Amino acid sequence: MVSFMTGSRRKEISVRKITGAVVNDEVRLYLREFLTWVLIANIIVLPVVTLGPEKWLDEFPYITHTGLIFYLVTLVGTVFIAAITVLWHTMKAGYANPADIMKYE
Repeated sequence: MVSFMTGSRRKEISVRKITGAVVNDEVRLYLREFLTWVLIANIIVLPVVTLGPEKWLDEFPYITHTGLIFYLVTLVGTVFIAAITVLWHTMKAGYANPADIMKYE
């Protein structure tokens, strides 16, 4: 999704770069946008993921409980992967030559 968004907004990034924006501003803008959606998705999914496996695991003879640490690790992992992906694609689009992008679009 990040690749698609940066690909479709390359002209916008180029115009901002021409008018004096720094690549860090673009990265900050995209990070804020995508990380809010990742956090909202994690908050929505957390109750579903907590209740579903707990009921399923209660049917087994050896009862195991999932702790809070598993959910925190997945939250941190998804945020980390999303941040790295946004950084990569935004910096790749931000350091591209604006003249080449404006010429083709």
